[in-house]
Amino acid sequence: MSAAERAQAWMEFMATECCICQGAKPPKNGFCRGCYHALPKPMQRALWQRFGEGYEEAHAAAREWLQKRASARAGGPVQQILPGAGKAAS
Repeated sequence: MSAAERAQAWMEFMATECCICQGAKPPKNGFCRGCYHALPKPMQRALWQRFGEGYEEAHAAAREWLQKRASARAGGPVQQILPGAGKAAS
């Protein structure tokens, strides 16, 4: 992981706005409550690691998972490749 990616993880950790949904979150939490609880349990547990001991990688993986989930819900690229996606029912 690059220094820039580590810095981004730290800034998102200390922010008061969730990097996924822009909802309010306490500083020193990776995500807002809703986004955190949307994650699979193993990803939630991984976010309890300390900086420099795996947190940054866990945060990046969770962020990617949540972004893909949000994209799929919004009809993004994940849904567009599914057969019949975007077609009106007859």
